[in-house]
Amino acid sequence: MIYAVTDIETTGSHASGNSITEIAIVLSDGQKEIDRFETLLQPDHPIPYHITTLTGIDNHMVADAPRFEEVADEIESFLAQGVFVAHNVGFDYSFIKKQFEAIGRKWNPTRLCTVRLTRKLVPGLHSYSLGNLCRHFGILNNTAHRAMSDTLATVKLLHLLIDLDHHNYILDQAQKNSPSSWLPNKVKEADYDALSSGPGVYYFRDEKGELLYIGMSGNIQKRVKQHFTGKMQSSRRQAFLKDIAHIDCKDCGSEFLARLVEDHEIRHHWPKHNKAQKHPSKKFGVLEYPDQKGYLRWGIQQLRKGQSSIISFQSAAEGREWLHQSSKQYRINPNLFGLPEMLEQLKDTPAEHALKLQKIKSDLAQRKAKTIIKLQGRSKDELAMVYAENEQVLGYSFFDFNELGSLKPEALWEDIQETLSSSPTSNAILRKHLSSIKAIDFLHIDE
Repeated sequence: MIYAVTDIETTGSHASGNSITEIAIVLSDGQKEIDRFETLLQPDHPIPYHITTLTGIDNHMVADAPRFEEVADEIESFLAQGVFVAHNVGFDYSFIKKQFEAIGRKWNPTRLCTVRLTRKLVPGLHSYSLGNLCRHFGILNNTAHRAMSDTLATVKLLHLLIDLDHHNYILDQAQKNSPSSWLPNKVKEADYDALSSGPGVYYFRDEKGELLYIGMSGNIQKRVKQHFTGKMQSSRRQAFLKDIAHIDCKDCGSEFLARLVEDHEIRHHWPKHNKAQKHPSKKFGVLEYPDQKGYLRWGIQQLRKGQSSIISFQSAAEGREWLHQSSKQYRINPNLFGLPEMLEQLKDTPAEHALKLQKIKSDLAQRKAKTIIKLQGRSKDELAMVYAENEQVLGYSFFDFNELGSLKPEALWEDIQETLSSSPTSNAILRKHLSSIKAIDFLHIDE
């Protein structure tokens, strides 16, 4: 196997606002060097003083250097000859990929990270920086933070790791689409392999197990991969990925329950990378008022603190959608809901129109009773039950089909296995689901 071991120097720490100042590539067969390429590059951004202090590369040195597009063919030719290898491969990959994209080229190589490889083959070191590994293994790197010197040091490290690899781990990881080629350096591949491919909630944690981020998906494993294979150009995103050390998940069986659990977990733990729920949203409601012709009109308005409404929503758009659906379901003139007229003209009298509005209110009141929503569980032999009262989420339970057959609705209500916190978000999720399901999918529990 051929390895294209690469290192770059840049104007800053993230690709979104910086560019490459130097690149070096060494081709190796795993035992010896085959060929090499190096060049300074004229960047699109000025080199800050602190970067010059670190690398020794200043703006004068790169003033007459070629631009990336001028040597892109040669760079691409070298990289195409082997598996792309770098120390902290995501960093180098994000910069080079961005430079290729800027000239209209796609570049998605098989990747190997010598940080991940060393963590696997030499566990227990206090640091896996290139400098510390050079000291640990006695690798000479006289000009650290220059591209060719760091590349040659990485080549020596790779050769050492290949000699230590008695179970062909490196060969296995070099296969196309292996999770190790895109997982964050600290995350074990076994964590990813253990994730469900069904609906549920996933958790990103740091080395101490502290939660960094909580998310949900209809396919947990697929969504987690998207986090790590998307663009990694911003400093915030790179810092986020760098902190992740553990991944786990909770199966939910349905996207509806997963959304409720996600909201509950975020509000319970408040991970630092979950932002949305930390900012309280405005509340909108449907209000009723008479017009000059005696018709009762409904409209969506932002609610003042403590103001009541027929039904409330997190956004005006959600409220308008509910009015639109109600207009169709109950055959109400949409103009009386502040919506555009349909082609069909509805000629209800004020009294007939008021009866339809009363029917909507009656149906809403029924939905506000104690309700158990039946859902698919985590397997084909399981059902999930979500409990709600007065359109507020209470919790959920899982039942085996055989066990469920002997339980009456009243007994089901007494067996909430996991509680969920009620919030504007969870109540909106619940309300949307209730409006979309059939009567056979939920139970009303009489007092």
